[in-house]
Amino acid sequence: MTTKKTAQFTNIVGVFTYQHIKVEAFQGYGAVKDENGFEFLIASPEKAVIDFLYLSLDRIKKADIDIFESSFRFQNTEDLDGGKVIKMAGLFKNKKLTKLARLFCKFIRKER
Repeated sequence: MTTKKTAQFTNIVGVFTYQHIKVEAFQGYGAVKDENGFEFLIASPEKAVIDFLYLSLDRIKKADIDIFESSFRFQNTEDLDGGKVIKMAGLFKNKKLTKLARLFCKFIRKER
């Protein structure tokens, strides 16, 4: 995710795609250093879920709780914080995403 324009880069490591999001939604990331001391940002698990759902909005025709297990195959959701999921979704100011985030929270409660 990036606040700059969407872009794709290819190098010897692989293909990297950066998707544009609003500046207000660029939260929920923490700085981490790699083995060489280079710093990069990584999303919290809750932010990663919301970013994924945001990028999938066009493909989701019907908001159904089963989509999280059958189509997206979400697993190991027991450590996710539903409050953080809702907060991250709210940053996008997108009604469909907020509705989907609430449905996702219902799904993770059901999984527990």
